Amino acid sequence: MSTPETYFAAGDFLAGIAQIYVGLLGPVFYAILVFLVMTPLYFRSKSIILPLIVSILLAGVFEVVLPGPVIDFARFFTIIGIASGLFLIATRGRN
Repeated sequence: MSTPETYFAAGDFLAGIAQIYVGLLGPVFYAILVFLVMTPLYFRSKSIILPLIVSILLAGVFEVVLPGPVIDFARFFTIIGIASGLFLIATRGRN
């Protein structure tokens, strides 16, 4: 694992700053980033369905792009998304 200093020396300041946060928070840092994307989708649509659909569709991208320890969070979001979607479908017909 590289240190932030190696990223800064190479001129990659964004990766250096991200490495600091990853070092402090671990994989929770990436979960916060996903949360920052999904929250406006929820407030804009006033429904959980749109963020669920987006998280299910982007689950494969999350697993390829994000580093190893974060894949557990991506799988967790996918499982929660599918389970919530099935729960909404099952309870929609009830009054």
